[in-house]
Amino acid sequence: MQEQRQKVERLRLIRLGPFGQEQPGLFLGGSAHLLKGEQLPGGDYGESFFRAGGFRWLRERLETGAIWTEAAAATLRLGAPVARPSKLIAVGLNYAAHAAEVQMQAPERPILFMKASTSLSGPFDAIPLPLGAEKLDYEAELAVVIGREGIAIQAQEAAAYIAGYSILNDVSERAWQLERKGQWVKGKSYDGFAPMGPVLLEPARAAENERFEVRTWVNGKLRQEASTAQMLLDVPALIAEISSYMRLLPGDIIATGTPAGVGMGLQPPRFLRAGDRVRMQLSGLGEMEQEVRSVLPIS
Repeated sequence: MQEQRQKVERLRLIRLGPFGQEQPGLFLGGSAHLLKGEQLPGGDYGESFFRAGGFRWLRERLETGAIWTEAAAATLRLGAPVARPSKLIAVGLNYAAHAAEVQMQAPERPILFMKASTSLSGPFDAIPLPLGAEKLDYEAELAVVIGREGIAIQAQEAAAYIAGYSILNDVSERAWQLERKGQWVKGKSYDGFAPMGPVLLEPARAAENERFEVRTWVNGKLRQEASTAQMLLDVPALIAEISSYMRLLPGDIIATGTPAGVGMGLQPPRFLRAGDRVRMQLSGLGEMEQEVRSVLPIS
């Protein structure tokens, strides 16, 4: 049954369904809803959707009734709120306290690295503990999704390139990342090393640089607590810096760095083990929780 036309302050995009078969939806009134009616550009919340206008395109059709929503079954899995990004770019050591806890110097220019887009997973999917992994760690981060194509973007213009905000857990295997030398990507890109969600939040119209409170609990104990206001480079500055080196496409994801409190930075270090539960929360973006599970050998 078609629901009445929607008018909401800020849209929250979600994707529902089995891995690889997710359908676009919205989080409304505290529950998940699937979209019905006119098909999205590209059929999902991916590059074509954001290139066509993203939130603005969807809002117009919700208000005219061309698209409506139906309540989704509570048993449906939540996937990452963005489909098939061309790039997942991450920022290292973007909080001074985090750099200090891992005994590294805060960089003069941001450390940038890539995570494989295949590492993206849903907000409640398990975190894999791969065979041979010794030092599995968590990193709560504000994720910024790009809404417009651009290169060499100026910081004062960057707000116009933001499609929305989400939570991302930059799962890291520290032995692979650091002890095996070379690029950090080795310890950052295993399947399931980028849980994201639960929603993609539409940016506030009046705010050019929104701030979020970040918290992480491991097995119920608070490990991380900070504000994105403490980032060394804020979101507009990061977009300007990253786009000075590469073209950003609609749907690309930027993980903006993690605050202090990661397992590697504790004394002594405390890495994740099978059965551990990691819960992350960013104010206004909801929360996500994952259980760590050992990866079984392929028979």
